[in-house]
Amino acid sequence: MSRQAEAEPAITAALGRQGMAQYGLTLVLGCPLPAVLSGPIAALQEACEAAAPGLVRFGDPAAYHLTVYGLKRSRPQPFARAELAPLLEALGCVLHSELGATASLAVPLRGLELTDEGTAILRGAEVETLSRLRAAICRLPGVDPPKGDGNHVALGRLARPLAPAEGQRAARLLAPLRSRPAGTLVVRELKLVTYRSRLLDDVVSQETIMLPVAPGDWLPGQPIVPG
Repeated sequence: MSRQAEAEPAITAALGRQGMAQYGLTLVLGCPLPAVLSGPIAALQEACEAAAPGLVRFGDPAAYHLTVYGLKRSRPQPFARAELAPLLEALGCVLHSELGATASLAVPLRGLELTDEGTAILRGAEVETLSRLRAAICRLPGVDPPKGDGNHVALGRLARPLAPAEGQRAARLLAPLRSRPAGTLVVRELKLVTYRSRLLDDVVSQETIMLPVAPGDWLPGQPIVPG
């Protein structure tokens, strides 16, 4: 059996989608992250490359972000304005309800690890405000169900699928990096992003939502999606 056949199905599928358009709508912090985090993140990437050369293909730092909630995830066709209008209106109410008195958000980051789909991520600490926000968004009609990765920053993907034995070895090599601190993300805004690539290196449009969120303040002056 070839190594490709032995590779984890989720990783193989995720890598296979990299060259395809994956339209989605997501709420994030950063994109890009504050410059103060560049040093700690670069140090982790260098440590990863030293421990397992060529294992991870890192993305564009200008696209790095902490995912709050993926409202619509990865489909092959773009969204029409009318399709998203009810969701965006409901999202505006939730943002005001949950963040109307929040001037800033702070999320400690740590470590580097691989998800089951082969994405290299930094873990973010659980923050009560974001946990409440995600729970409220999850209850909105029309949003995709939440993924299990919690607060995280996606840095890149595996350069190729790994056979099970290779994956186990990679996990051992990267284990010392999982607990290494990577700074604290502090922001005074969120961003609502429509994209063609899940790593946000191909963005259709991006709308900034300032904190605290007042009624109607977050709504864009123009439709955020083509169509």
